[in-house]
Amino acid sequence: MKGGFCGKFLWVNLTTGAIDVEYPDISLYRQYLGGYGIGDKFLFERLKPGVDPLGEDNILGFLPGILTGSGALVASRHMVVGKSPLTGTIGDANCGGFIGIEIKKAGYDGILFNGKAERPVYLFVNDEVVEIRDASAYWGLDTYATEDQLRKATKAKAKVSCIGPGGEQLSLLAGIVTEKGNVAARSGLGAVMGSKKLKALVVCGSKNIAVAEPETLKQLRKKYMPVCTDKEGMGGLMNDLGTAAFYAGAVESADAPIKNWNGAPEDYPNFAKTGGEALKEIAVKGLGCGGCPIACGKLILAEHSAQPIRTVQYESIGAFGSMCLVDDIQQITKANDLCNRYGLDTISVGAACAFAMECYENNLLNDEQTDGLVLKWGNGPAMADLTEKICRREGYLGKLLADGVYRASLHIPGSFEYGMQIGGQELPMHDQRLTPDLFTMYCCEATPGRHTQGTTAYAPPDMPLPEQQGAAHKMMEDFAHVIDACGFCLFPNIFMLSYKSCEEFLHAVTGESFSFAELLTIGNRISLLRHAFNAREGMNLHKRQVPKRLLGGLNAGPLADIYLNHEQLIEEYLQESGLDKSTGIPKKENLISAGLVDVAIQLYGDEYVG
Repeated sequence: MKGGFCGKFLWVNLTTGAIDVEYPDISLYRQYLGGYGIGDKFLFERLKPGVDPLGEDNILGFLPGILTGSGALVASRHMVVGKSPLTGTIGDANCGGFIGIEIKKAGYDGILFNGKAERPVYLFVNDEVVEIRDASAYWGLDTYATEDQLRKATKAKAKVSCIGPGGEQLSLLAGIVTEKGNVAARSGLGAVMGSKKLKALVVCGSKNIAVAEPETLKQLRKKYMPVCTDKEGMGGLMNDLGTAAFYAGAVESADAPIKNWNGAPEDYPNFAKTGGEALKEIAVKGLGCGGCPIACGKLILAEHSAQPIRTVQYESIGAFGSMCLVDDIQQITKANDLCNRYGLDTISVGAACAFAMECYENNLLNDEQTDGLVLKWGNGPAMADLTEKICRREGYLGKLLADGVYRASLHIPGSFEYGMQIGGQELPMHDQRLTPDLFTMYCCEATPGRHTQGTTAYAPPDMPLPEQQGAAHKMMEDFAHVIDACGFCLFPNIFMLSYKSCEEFLHAVTGESFSFAELLTIGNRISLLRHAFNAREGMNLHKRQVPKRLLGGLNAGPLADIYLNHEQLIEEYLQESGLDKSTGIPKKENLISAGLVDVAIQLYGDEYVG
């Protein structure tokens, strides 16, 4: 392999202050590519079973993909990994922006932290110069102020990933924020960062990222660029309206969950006031991630802010809008901005607000517990105020919801069925009762409750999927693991580009040939490793409790009288994924076939592995 990777990882022990550079064998990249492919391998090998996610022994890693920053189209993303304090499983969070590229430009394929600092610190990386610096002056600041001040303290062009007060207070809904609104939001990894007293990662790099065949890469960009920039196609639509372009259609079809997954489109008639066109009216500037020609982001004007702020994307609009029946774009924008500033996951916080509203409407919460907030459906100001309480861990309800709806349901008798989560993770804004394959992803993936792990609903139109549903889901799941390990944005790679573009860009950048079959083998290896991590932690897919309404039972709208055969979906997944039907543990023969002999030995012992 001649390009795409730097050949070294930076390891920082926050307890001792030791900073080490690790140079892995080149086979690591061929087998796992990058991102959470390599990150999950590190977690499995270096974390002891049962490690406390908020203890000093957990690892927190920032890992760009092997194609991140290479010039491959829409390859700008990085992954944050660690054991999740929210779900207890292997954890990861996907994020765009620029810092993943900057990590590569500084000369590293990943920056990983273990240990715990005695006082708040940040890490400053300026190519080979790496320093752990005091961050006491920044502790307590929101993410916007933190980024501004750290750039003044280091370099104006530095890229910053940081936590806000949410992560400092160890909220299990905390994410890690870069560029004032690009958030590695899921798994509660912002709390892991806070537990380590790590306020921020600040990176400035000056190196070129090696590309094996620059002319081939140039021709591929020429080939696929028109697909991304076609003003009449999806790329043009997203450039114009962002991912919010799809919100109105999602509400009408009931893809977007309504009234905490218990309503129909007629319950939310004014959805057009909160979608892409409404946001376009208050937009002032376009934004995009590094190297992305689509640029689906915007800066918008909001009543609560003196300065333009980052726009609301589809998932956040659904969480604060249709889930809560709020049709006031300004209140939705305010809630979204609060989460960005405090460093919390908008999907989870919106789900927490909807959960609280349903509890209040059913007299499971009283006015004293809500600090006087009237949590009626559609009450936008109350929703935004509750969001602020969650961000601040303020009051009875704010403290309770800051750790997610599952834990909150343990303290509010009779509320479990109102908490829309699986495995502890609040669900994204796509209804599996409309698209059953989504349930397989939400319930069975190693990181539960996700919308970006791969499903046939996300398959590129030219992808040769098997006819059998379970096999088709497995193929797309493995392919999505590869997309993430490469550093691609999932959206254009499933809805715009050919599935072949992945192997084409990999060849141009690395100089190595990757067949589609080999890519699926890599994806399967990553999948099995992730499930092995969970199995070692005592996790069992069959023990993931699912609120009944997620399986069906609506009496109105497009989803009326639809019920999922969820047991069959789980059985098909276990069969096709090489997992034991009773325990969910990867079968030893599948581990060995995938080249994970050491993993098989850990799970089954030397005497059972030939």
